[in-house]
Amino acid sequence: MLVKASGLLVKELRAVLVKHELFKTNRRLLVGCSGGPDSTALLHALWSLRESEMANLYISVVHVNHGLRPLESDKEEARLQQFAQLLGVTFIVKALNLKDAGHETARTWRYNAFLAVAAQEKSNALLLAHHADDQAETVLMRLLRGTGLTGLCAMKEISNYQKIVVVRPLINLSKKVIDNYVKQHNLPVSYDSSNYSMKYMRSRLRYELMPLLLSYNPAVKKNLCQLASLANSEEQAWDDVLPNILNKVICKKTNDQLILDVDLLMRYKIGLQQRLIRSLLRTLQPRLPNLSFRVIKAICSLLAADKTLARQIILSDKWRVIREYDKLKVLRNKTLECHGTPMILKIPGKNYLPFFNGLIEGIISEVQVAPRTVYVDYAVLDYDLITEKLVVRSRYPGDRIACLGMMGLKKVKNEFIDVKIPRSCRERIPLVCMGKQIIWIPTVRRSRYALITPRTTKYLHLFWSFES
Repeated sequence: MLVKASGLLVKELRAVLVKHELFKTNRRLLVGCSGGPDSTALLHALWSLRESEMANLYISVVHVNHGLRPLESDKEEARLQQFAQLLGVTFIVKALNLKDAGHETARTWRYNAFLAVAAQEKSNALLLAHHADDQAETVLMRLLRGTGLTGLCAMKEISNYQKIVVVRPLINLSKKVIDNYVKQHNLPVSYDSSNYSMKYMRSRLRYELMPLLLSYNPAVKKNLCQLASLANSEEQAWDDVLPNILNKVICKKTNDQLILDVDLLMRYKIGLQQRLIRSLLRTLQPRLPNLSFRVIKAICSLLAADKTLARQIILSDKWRVIREYDKLKVLRNKTLECHGTPMILKIPGKNYLPFFNGLIEGIISEVQVAPRTVYVDYAVLDYDLITEKLVVRSRYPGDRIACLGMMGLKKVKNEFIDVKIPRSCRERIPLVCMGKQIIWIPTVRRSRYALITPRTTKYLHLFWSFES
């Protein structure tokens, strides 16, 4: 017979639900449950609160069967389903086929399934059973991998993902408190054997590194959780301050572009510059997959770069950052049906290249023209050495360029690798060609062909600029 519970865990759960206005009549709460001790304890404690205080609290359970351990997974699902029926709560199962997936991949798929079910069920919140020991491990893991202040926040008590409220009501309780609760109420729990496999980083951290650190300082878990709490407080303070600063540095913001004032950004210390850039990039849609410290640092380096030089950083196949004199521009890469279809350049004249997010202007003159400030890159050719029409296109497999200042030929692929252009973005880099010869790759490399000399009498000036 089930016994309604009380004690520290139930008290903490109730306090968190009340604080976030979830402990009210007709609230719909979804518990993400693996069938392990932590999530089973959370489910039982929530049921106890409903039975004793809030009869109209609607509870449902979502379980993900990853298919990673077929025999174990099916038994865990059956055991949890039986427990949910005993509690009188709705049981929802999602089956995934992730046979060769690792823990991180499985975790991502599991969370996505939880969020999808929460949206489907119109839940007021999704409850997850992460606890203080999980928090300490997460902070430690991020420190080992490399992280900033935002990463040190680790898991928050309440957050929003895909418009779903996610609450971790046990985040301030130790694993010991939860295990004691499970034993006290003799709850039916399952233990995932893969959690003990040392091939996973988190398992090695939990069973090898953490015990070692505890031998140096028994309070290390508490201190790591405290660090996360302090980082969260800092982030919340910045959330209040940043909007006023952001409004000052933004010149223009639309769905396709974000233009910032470089001079205003440069008035702030580098730490604040990095925070401002990170905050702004997070508002882009579609969201950027990776905002690492290296990326943010590279963008900030554009602020201090020589204003007269061409500079760009490709963030993803959707976004790029461009420095154009006193402006820093974040532009969306436009998507067209064609993929860099070869186009004959109109010389003289302006050639708009939507696929490449820019334009090339050709000017013929009898004297060399200095680059103008509106342009970000420039090449000058001996016009009499241009024996065929110039064509702009995307790269082809096996393309090679006779790089200026180098002997022999170099693969365009290797040049893109050397200047760190991501593979997914290389098709969007324009190549200016004459027949089979690559003459110029704007912002990347000039070739040895059609160079001007003291005997040059007619100049062809090519100006490349990014389309805003």
